[in-house]
Amino acid sequence: MTDPRDGQTYKTVKIGSQTWMAQNLNYEMGNSYCFGDDSTNCAKYGRFYRWDASNTACPEGWYLPSKAEWDTLIAAVGGNRTAGAVLKSSSGWADCGDGLDAVSFSALPAVVRDKDDVQVLPADVKNDDWGRNIVSNDVTYFWSFTEIDRNRAYRVKLGFGVDYASLRDSTAQPSRK
Repeated sequence: MTDPRDGQTYKTVKIGSQTWMAQNLNYEMGNSYCFGDDSTNCAKYGRFYRWDASNTACPEGWYLPSKAEWDTLIAAVGGNRTAGAVLKSSSGWADCGDGLDAVSFSALPAVVRDKDDVQVLPADVKNDDWGRNIVSNDVTYFWSFTEIDRNRAYRVKLGFGVDYASLRDSTAQPSRK
C-alpha cells in the first residue's frame, strides 16, 4: 500500500478475512513523534501518535481497527494464548522473546517510558503527551478505535517471552509473567 500523502509504501498482509498493515504507519502530522526526535527511529518503528492524532492519521481507505476487529484478528491466529507469538516479529525482542511472525504481521517491540523509566502506555490517557519518552524492546501496544469513555480506549499488548496477546482497557496496569 502506498500512502498518497507522502509516497511511503507499507507492507500489508491478509489474515483470515482482514487485511492489515504489516508495518507501523510513519506519516508525519501534529501530535506524532519519532523516538528521540530521530527520523531513523521512525523509519524502523513508525511514528508514535497521541490519541487525537491516531484517529485521523491513516490514509484514505485505512483506519484504526476497532476492538471487534482486533478480537477477530486474535481469533484468526489461534486465540489470546498464542496470538502474541504468531504476531510478533522474529527478531528484535528482548531476552529471547522473539515471536514466530507466522502470518507476517511483524509486530516490533516499541513501548514508551518516561524519563524516570516508568512505563507510560500510548493509550494510558488519550490526551497524555508522551512524546519525550524512550523506546524499549520488551513490549508493544497498539491503539484500538473503540473508546471506553472520553478518556480511555482499548489497546492491544504484545510482550517479550509471552505468547499471549491481550486486548485491554487503556487504564489497566501492565503485567508481566
